[in-house]
Amino acid sequence: MFDPISFIVGLPIKESKEKRGITLDSDAMALLNVKEGDVVYATKGERFGILYSPEIELKVIRALPQDIGKKIVRLTSDVEDFRPGDSILVYTKG
Repeated sequence: MFDPISFIVGLPIKESKEKRGITLDSDAMALLNVKEGDVVYATKGERFGILYSPEIELKVIRALPQDIGKKIVRLTSDVEDFRPGDSILVYTKG
């Protein structure tokens, strides 16, 4: 796991054609060194370097304009592992 970034889960994206997707703004994509369409991983957190919830694989989607710079991510409606308001860590396995 490389330098996870913490986000708050917003309401799901219903209009997306993507499956198993997560929105990230350009700053988050730069920090994670990913681009739209790349894979990232998300989990609810870790304690002492050990994940305490399963990690899931998600495809990067460009953030909605209203979410840019707010540390909010949205998931496609088929992702049921997290709920709006959850704090999650997003990272790559580079």
